[in-house]
Amino acid sequence: MGKFKPNSYFFFMQEQKRLKPAWKDKSNQELMVLCDPLWNALDPQERFRFEEMKRDFIGKDPEAREKERKKGDVRITGGYDTHGRPLVDIERRDREMKREAVNKIEAVADMVETAARAGALEATKFYVMETNVFVKTDDDPPIFVPAEVSIAKFSLQEGVIRVYQAFTVPGRIPLGYKRLCLENSNEGHKIPLEGGYIEPQDILEEDITRFRQTPDEEIFEDIRR
Repeated sequence: MGKFKPNSYFFFMQEQKRLKPAWKDKSNQELMVLCDPLWNALDPQERFRFEEMKRDFIGKDPEAREKERKKGDVRITGGYDTHGRPLVDIERRDREMKREAVNKIEAVADMVETAARAGALEATKFYVMETNVFVKTDDDPPIFVPAEVSIAKFSLQEGVIRVYQAFTVPGRIPLGYKRLCLENSNEGHKIPLEGGYIEPQDILEEDITRFRQTPDEEIFEDIRR
């Protein structure tokens, strides 16, 4: 008999078996029949969680990891990138980044669902934050040179309520990146690299706090460019 090789569906079955006491004595064959309609009802984001369980399991077993490797994939076990970093660590980092992205999506979905269940979705106020940067360096972790920050407050009932926008001080430009900053500015957001700005920490500690605490009936004055 070959070595056990789980898939994401297997981890879904095991979770359902733990969650449903009446299924604790069911065989895998019986669980497959019971879980099939539940599995088919999952959206891609929900399935991704079980795919991560499978990857975590495989990641702890070098032999299983090599068997899982598809033709043409880079060999991970014992390998290093051009900077001498273990490929296993890079793979783990990439998986954590994907998991973090999914968690963010799920957090927003939970926020909306909670408001909907309370019957307050239309009146609930949400905040959306957007930023622009001059450059993202190739360092690990990367360095971001900030250019702009904006926050919008809105609800389904009132639409856009307030908008905050400011240009931040880019700070010290990493060595060798000034030209790329200028190119990104000219070809993209058009924000000048030098000018009158607001320190990033001032925005986070003062302006955003004031923005959130300002009474709704007052008119918010947008910061001019």
